[in-house]
Parts: sequence; C-alpha cells; structure tokens
Amino acid sequence: TAEDFERAWRASSQHRELEQQLAAFASQVAEDKRSGEIRDFVNHSKMGQRARSPYISTFGFQARLLLRRQLLIAWGARAEHALVFFTYCAFAALTALSFMNLEADSESVRIRGSLLFLILSFVALAEESTVPKTLENRRVNLKHKRGAYFHPAALTLVEALLDLVLGAIKCLLFAVIVYFATEMVGTAGHFFTFYLQLATLCACMVAFFRSLGLALPTVDIALTVSGVTLLLWITLSGYMQSTGGMRVYMRWISFVNPLAWSMRGLLADQLGAVDIVCSGTNLVPSGPGFDNIAYQVCTLAGALPGQLTVRGADYLSQSMQVYVEDKWRRYYVAVVGFWLLFVALSAVASEYIEYDIMVGSAIVSKRRKTAVEPLTEDLVSD
Repeated sequence: TAEDFERAWRASSQHRELEQQLAAFASQVAEDKRSGEIRDFVNHSKMGQRARSPYISTFGFQARLLLRRQLLIAWGARAEHALVFFTYCAFAALTALSFMNLEADSESVRIRGSLLFLILSFVALAEESTVPKTLENRRVNLKHKRGAYFHPAALTLVEALLDLVLGAIKCLLFAVIVYFATEMVGTAGHFFTFYLQLATLCACMVAFFRSLGLALPTVDIALTVSGVTLLLWITLSGYMQSTGGMRVYMRWISFVNPLAWSMRGLLADQLGAVDIVCSGTNLVPSGPGFDNIAYQVCTLAGALPGQLTVRGADYLSQSMQVYVEDKWRRYYVAVVGFWLLFVALSAVASEYIEYDIMVGSAIVSKRRKTAVEPLTEDLVSD
C-alpha cells in the first residue's frame, strides 16, 4: 500500500541523505543571507504595494496593461463583434419596416409605446449571451488570480469600460436606423437623449449578466436566474401595466428594475414633447356629422373639454405616472446607478467568490489488486 511505501522510504538511507542535504542548504542560506536579499528585492520591486501583497504592481498599472490586452482580444474577435453589429442593424431594419412613418395622433400613441418597449426588450435579451461568455472565461481568470498576475477587479473594470464603448457603437447604429425611419421627435436633443438612454441600458444589462456569471457556480443556474429575472423585468417594466395599476406586492419590482426606469425615460423623451391629436374612435361621439369639437370629448387621459389636442406630458402623467421633468434627474440617473451597482458587484464577486468546480479536477481509480508485501530497505536498494 501507499503507507508501506512511505515507511520503506523513510527507513532508507536515501531518505537520510536527502534530509542531510536539505539541512545543509538551509544552514547555507542562513549564513549568506541570500533569502533576506531576495525578499528585499521583491519588496522594492512592488511599486508601492504592501509587503504582504502577492502583487508586484499597482492596481492602476495592472488596469492599463489589461486595457491593452482586452483591446487586442477585441480586435482578434472582430468577426464576432461584426456579427453582433449586423444583428443589431438587421433587427433595427425589421423594426423600422414594421413601425415606419408613425403619426402624432391618438391612434398611434400605444403603437409608439410598443415600439419603445420592443426596443428595450431587444437590447436586454441580446446581451444575455454575456452569461455563458463570463463563465467560460472564469476558469482562466482564476488561474491568473492564483498566480498573482493581476487583480480580478481591475479586469472587471476594464471590461465594463469596453462594454460602454462597444454598446455605444451598437446602439448608435441601431438608433440611426430606427429613429428616423419611424419618425420620432425630429430634434437633435431628443435623438441624443434616446441614444444615450439606449446605450446606458445596454451597458447596464451587460454588467448585470456579468455579475451573475461571476457570482453563480454553473451556467445552468446563472441562465435560469438571468432568464427569470429578465422575464420579471420585461413584464413589469411599466408599459404593459402601469406602476400604479400593479399589485402592491409586485410594485416594488419596478423600483429595482433598470428596464422600468429606462422605459419611463424614453416615454418622457418621445411622448412628453408632442401634442397628440385626437382622432378616430378616441373622439366621442364620432362619425358623419360630428365635426364640432365643442360637442365632442377626447377619451385619452389628460384631455381637456373643447380641445382637439392633448399634451403628451399630461397624457403620461395621468395614464402612466411618468413625468417629463424627471427625465434626467430620476430616470436616467437611476439607470446609471444600476450600472455602477452591477459593476461594483462584478468586481467584488471576481475578487472573493470561488467555487470548487472552477478548479482543475483529478481522476482517482479504485484499487483492484490485493496489497503487495511491505518493502524493506534491502528491496529498495536492489
């Protein structure tokens, strides 16, 4: 058995000779003080790090090198990024064809809202592929962490920065195609507000899915959690059912939902700046002979008696509890806050969370033969 081999080795002359060599080396190191010199050299080369820190370079230096490395990796995967850009453009073209030339009347109000809801849902669903990518790279990053190559948090922050850049490119292509084909509010301010909301949400969702990939043990658990969470966020984003109309025990989800805050921001940007013309069945009574607005009423929320148009801001405040004056100070700031929160969670998870499944495995076979006779020193020497 293994114990018999160990006893035979410890009783052998080779073991005693090895012990003498080790003791001689230890005494020699103590005499010439080379170990102290080596420790001093390592400590002086640590670029200001703590003496007990395993890293020899600063956090900022590591981040600069990692930024260069991640740029090279992104350039090497340019075919994959090109495919993602093409997917965004293709979906934008399909969406533009489906919602082309929307009118600013009461019959198009819900259609405009559906367009914004579809755009946000696509951005959220498209970035879910971050989960398996993160889990795939986690084993390599763990080896680098144990080798003290760099802080995992530095890599997480660099990846978040690159996500902002790539998300800005994707969303710019998407926004240019969709925005002008569907005839949204035709001013530069409203376009860039729409684009900024979209790009920030894209980076926020990538950070959320990366935090799940770093915090959860397996891809099955991570995809299950991300899928259920995303389903709740899309369903309770405030469009299919307004926040005021939700059950009390479900309403809190809208406050921890970046999709809901982004949806409110886009609604305030696009519908809050237009005057909605009442038409069709939204005028009561309607039909031949009913053409005097003094004897008709508009059924849209926020309508005033005797007026054919409804301010978009009044419609949003009374029907969806969305307020135009909060477009930046609440809705956009909330999405940025969620992005910062998910980036921080990703950094903490990469630094402190490890699973046994991330470590290399070993195959242990059951012994099938009977134990051999114990070895002696004479047998070992033979």
